[in-house]
Amino acid sequence: MQSRLLAVADAIFGDHDPVADGARRWLVWYLCVAALLAAIVAARRLDAVTNPQFWGEDGFLFFRDVLTLGFPRAAEGLYMGFPQLGQWLVAFAGGLAPFSAAPRVYTTAAIAITALGLASFALPGFRHLVRSDALRVLWCVAAASLPLEVGAPPVQFGGVLSNPANLGWWVGIWLALLSLVRLPSRSGQVALLSLGGALAVFTTPLAPVGAPLWLLRAWRGARRRNRPELAFALTLLAALALCTLITGNLGANAAGSIHLSVLDSPRFYLERYGALVADRVAALALPPGTLAAVRAAGNRAVAATAIAVLAALVAFSLRVRRTTPPGLLAALYLFFASVLLTSLGRLAWAVLPPSSLPARYTIVPGAALVLAIAIALDGLPRGVFRTGAILGVAALLVWSWSPRFVTRPFGDQHWPRYAALLEQKLRAGSTAPLTIPVNPPWTPISSTIVRSSQRLRCR
Repeated sequence: MQSRLLAVADAIFGDHDPVADGARRWLVWYLCVAALLAAIVAARRLDAVTNPQFWGEDGFLFFRDVLTLGFPRAAEGLYMGFPQLGQWLVAFAGGLAPFSAAPRVYTTAAIAITALGLASFALPGFRHLVRSDALRVLWCVAAASLPLEVGAPPVQFGGVLSNPANLGWWVGIWLALLSLVRLPSRSGQVALLSLGGALAVFTTPLAPVGAPLWLLRAWRGARRRNRPELAFALTLLAALALCTLITGNLGANAAGSIHLSVLDSPRFYLERYGALVADRVAALALPPGTLAAVRAAGNRAVAATAIAVLAALVAFSLRVRRTTPPGLLAALYLFFASVLLTSLGRLAWAVLPPSSLPARYTIVPGAALVLAIAIALDGLPRGVFRTGAILGVAALLVWSWSPRFVTRPFGDQHWPRYAALLEQKLRAGSTAPLTIPVNPPWTPISSTIVRSSQRLRCR
């Protein structure tokens, strides 16, 4: 039994270092893919480059608190019950720039981190999951192009791209990939990955999804007497334990004053979870018009669509090579577990239609499901059927996703003008009120905060 489990672990995490040679070549390859993904993200929200602005928490939380409290004190607190450490580091970098350039630092950093995280899948450390370099790059492109539905409230969906406020969900994809990566042979590189993973744990509330994989990796490291791998897995587990200790529940259901519990009605929440899973599958497979018609037909129509998609994935899986199923199951686990953790963390959305789920909560499960599809396609025998399957899936995704590729630009809040006014107030020590508008419109930087920042800067 243990030998079988060890074989499964080897298939999921790989059993040797594939990057022994050509490290410089792979670095250039990685940076080129990252540049491509950055261009895709920028194209989806071009105003993040041409007219960068704060979005939500970027302004009224991160910019405000770094300005008024300084980075160390600001980063000590929890927002929505979670540390948001990566977001605070971006805010620290933004605080080093002039006020007028701060939003550009925020959006540029968010685009760069998103692109670099997604591009990591193009590296050979994931060849044990997807052998084809081209197919891994296609997954990277697909992950950067995931469709963003309007959700509720509708105005929020555009903020999922290019802003630190929602960076944690893209970091969540990278952390999921890190859970599956074949570790390099050099201990120093493993230590850097461990440090990055620990930082990601304090940046995305979906970190617990990786815990079972980390436990399996730790067990394999102990059995194989692979100390770097064991240390890597234990570092991530320790970071998660510390984050849980600090937060209590990783910020679950922190919004609002309504307290809900799965124990109140477990059958209801189980049904809602199933409906949410089905809706997520259908939303990835159908274009907006067809998806709206299926949703209007009722939950059974949505479930039938999801079953058809998953059945097709199972059918592909019947022809894959022997080492493919463990990786495929790991990717499907990431999909179902990320939807489940989202449901448990924000139970209030369970009482609303699945289509109302905010777009930010769909990013990680969407990437995981597309990863499962990529693994299944790569596992097919080489030949005409495999090529046709890849082209067919790619055409389906382009057909379904292209109407949702470009998001609406933000309303221009004229940040440079307000940044100049803020600078003037700080220099003059003025107590005149100033409210700085930020997208969305209900999240301004308030005048009371500006006055407190004046007192801090003028001491």
